[in-house]
Amino acid sequence: MSIFLNVQKELKGLTFSDKTETVLLKRLKKACQTRWLSFGASVDSACENYVCILMALKKLEADPTAQGLLMKINNCKFLGALYILREILPSLCMLSKSFQRGNVDFSHIKPRIEYTKDKLQQVVETKTPITKLRQELERDVESMSEMNLTPHITQQLESLLVKYVNKLVENIDNRFEQSLPILTSFTVFDPAKIPAQSHPAFKTYGDNHIDAIGSHYFQALEAVEQDAKKCQLLSEWRSFKYHLLDWKPECVALAKASKSLTATDLAIVKLVKIQEIYPLLSWIGEICITIPMSNAWPERGASAVKRIKTRLRNRLDSSMLNVLLHVTIMVPVLTLLNVKSYERGSEGMEDGKK
Repeated sequence: MSIFLNVQKELKGLTFSDKTETVLLKRLKKACQTRWLSFGASVDSACENYVCILMALKKLEADPTAQGLLMKINNCKFLGALYILREILPSLCMLSKSFQRGNVDFSHIKPRIEYTKDKLQQVVETKTPITKLRQELERDVESMSEMNLTPHITQQLESLLVKYVNKLVENIDNRFEQSLPILTSFTVFDPAKIPAQSHPAFKTYGDNHIDAIGSHYFQALEAVEQDAKKCQLLSEWRSFKYHLLDWKPECVALAKASKSLTATDLAIVKLVKIQEIYPLLSWIGEICITIPMSNAWPERGASAVKRIKTRLRNRLDSSMLNVLLHVTIMVPVLTLLNVKSYERGSEGMEDGKK
């Protein structure tokens, strides 16, 4: 890394102080196979500093590992693969980020997946990575003099692009094939989407989604019992729609002011409080609100443990650590709810004084 940073200094021809060096000089990032964001950041870093990497490896003449790595990456096909990854990974990173949020809206899942697939197919149709690679080689002839984008290599890169994108699309379809219909059906709990009572669609709104949810969660029961449960669930839903319509203004307003709660979350919390009236529907609501969209939120908890239980506080017992984790994780949500309750109480007091 020291040689790599010195190569950057030589290429830029500038002298840095200790403070500006850490800001202006770019370091390589480690690729992680299990995270798209880490993989994307490492590819971007490698593309931006490709010439510096080559020069740094050439200076390590006595290191056989460095020379072997230099032989692997100092060719046009490797650089073309980097450009393909750099063009494709941002779409996958965007999809990955949408599932790392704690308040994923179920109605946004399918459009985001379809957009990602279309974006990947668009890269194949336009062959953007290969075009950018050709332009880069023509612009930087001096540094890339050993690179030669022959028709044979171009054909190999085009074939690689098509195969890679097709496998990615296939992988996305396989991941969401079974879960996507059910996740989409949970959009019925979103009060922002329910039509007005006077609208013709209100009478049958959500019936097909509730039927799909019942078919999924009651499939282990016998046919007679399954039909009875589905009828009860549908009956509860048709009554609950009027509650959802009544809660719509409050839930939507709170969701707009919140960064961690959606209107669906707020509506389901209200539903659970009246579970004695809607036992089956509140059970489905609990499933909906506790579905882990990704492993991002437990990883945030692990990061909170590292911040709290440091080397100097390694004697914290489990009970105190548990309390501190609850404070760290839950306080932002509780603070927002308390602020909204206080604002409503203040408005009521002012109205009373008037």
